[in-house]
Amino acid sequence: MKTISLLVTELKCAKERHVAFEESAKAREEFKARDKQTNELAKIDDHEALVATFGDMAISKAKSVTKDDGGSSS
Repeated sequence: MKTISLLVTELKCAKERHVAFEESAKAREEFKARDKQTNELAKIDDHEALVATFGDMAISKAKSVTKDDGGSSS
């Protein structure tokens, strides 16, 4: 038969494990939220890079067309 002090110790340990489990679950959720936010920011960066690339291509094409027209830009 277990003594009362041993039962109290086991109860404290169980309580600590429960708190640690809850903290771990909370940390996992926070990590998932940050990971999702990072992925969204990466998508935005990719989109901005794509827009910049197409913008550069459009400027290059416009310069090329201007040169083909004899150099008149106005």
